[in-house]
Amino acid sequence: PIRGFYKWTKNKIENEILLYSLNTNNKVKIKNKTIDINFLDKSSRALILGEEKVFENWTINIIGKKQFYGRDNLIDSETNLTGCLTFLDIEVKNININSNNLHCEDSVNFIRSKGTIKNVNISNSFSDALDIDFSNLTIENINVENSKNDCVDLSYGNYKIINLVTNYCGDKGLSVGEKSNVIV
Repeated sequence: PIRGFYKWTKNKIENEILLYSLNTNNKVKIKNKTIDINFLDKSSRALILGEEKVFENWTINIIGKKQFYGRDNLIDSETNLTGCLTFLDIEVKNININSNNLHCEDSVNFIRSKGTIKNVNISNSFSDALDIDFSNLTIENINVENSKNDCVDLSYGNYKIINLVTNYCGDKGLSVGEKSNVIV
């Protein structure tokens, strides 16, 4: 199991959902249901851990810097997490995700998650923009611009995408593999 993140800064969000972060400046606004995450250096990471709790009607804004780009920081060495922002073991309902200038192997990564996502907007990813593994998700809108690898990468799960717009993908606009069922 993934454990190295327990040393990271921990913020309780709601319903026992936790935000773990490493070298970030976070603003969690419970009343507005928004989380702003600013990356401070090339080792910055964030993880939203649900323990299968429901994370509903939240907007997450995550900002990196192009100067953090580089192959030496694609994967966190203590956790083996590939996402700059990772959702792990969580149920999501009507969430929104906005990211810009992220430096990890995956800008946003969902692992063993289920539910619905309203909007995903990702710009300027060093590698994959949106990577989803072992999940069951419906996504209303995905908009990805400037990804140096796949714009959207889906594996080992069931996925439904209503609207998908990708521009300037370094590899595939949509990659589907490893026993996935996908409706676009």
